[in-house]
Amino acid sequence: MNRSVWVIIILGFLTVVILVIAMLGALRTFGDSPQSNATKLALAVKAEFKFESVGTAVRDEGMKGALFVQYETHADSKFNQEAQLREMEKVALFASSKLDIGERKRVDEIRVRRTEIHGRGCFKQSYVSNHVQPNPNRGGMLPPSPFRPP
Repeated sequence: MNRSVWVIIILGFLTVVILVIAMLGALRTFGDSPQSNATKLALAVKAEFKFESVGTAVRDEGMKGALFVQYETHADSKFNQEAQLREMEKVALFASSKLDIGERKRVDEIRVRRTEIHGRGCFKQSYVSNHVQPNPNRGGMLPPSPFRPP
């Protein structure tokens, strides 16, 4: 083969190796970020309750931290608000139990937004419910500290 063809092949190979190394670095950086924890929490909630889509975020609002959980479901609650409230409380309790210990200490309340979808396409209707509750696992499972009185 011609010498210029070998140069092109070698440069292409080196480019692929550099791109793979850069992607591994980006994935490692994402794995250590708070967004990674929110993604893992959303996937755990989605798998546990079989929802269509789930989004989670931990935000600081003034002196309080809040865990936001938003999900969409096609389950028909027949507009029973007590059933919706029980479901949102279960979701909030599950999400707070799956938080990292560092975030668990920061979160004072859990805000759940439930979107129930009926129909498809042009005939799709959405019904939204909101629920706020204090974090039952705030500061739970902390290791003993010699600086904190028993």
